[in-house]
Amino acid sequence: AGFLVLFLAAGWAYGAAANTINNHRDLVNMMAEAMKDMGYYLVLAFA
Repeated sequence: AGFLVLFLAAGWAYGAAANTINNHRDLVNMMAEAMKDMGYYLVLAFA
């Protein structure tokens, strides 16, 4: 859980500095997009 918080905070800070994350909805949409791309791998890994 510690690494999740660490990388989430670092990514949020970088996104805010780069003006790609303006509010929490941008962050959630980016996380959802990343998980959508990983879906095929998860299906193959746990099938």
